Amino acid sequence: MIDTGYSRKLDTTGRIVIPTKLRDRMGMVIGNEYPFFTYEDETGRKFICIECPGINEEMLAEARRIVAKFGLKDK
Repeated sequence: MIDTGYSRKLDTTGRIVIPTKLRDRMGMVIGNEYPFFTYEDETGRKFICIECPGINEEMLAEARRIVAKFGLKDK
């Protein structure tokens, strides 16, 4: 996975804010709905993924490679 350099705390209402620069880079638009996908690896680590409209085929292929490399399974 690629480290974005960003991290945020979960607030008291369960929200995590995605920084503007990251939203812009990923082509996300305020007001649009983005489905969540969850994965759990063989060690029990859990991940939340959001499909972003701004990704290109190269980025999608890299994401699929990462999922395959870590043996992540849809839960």
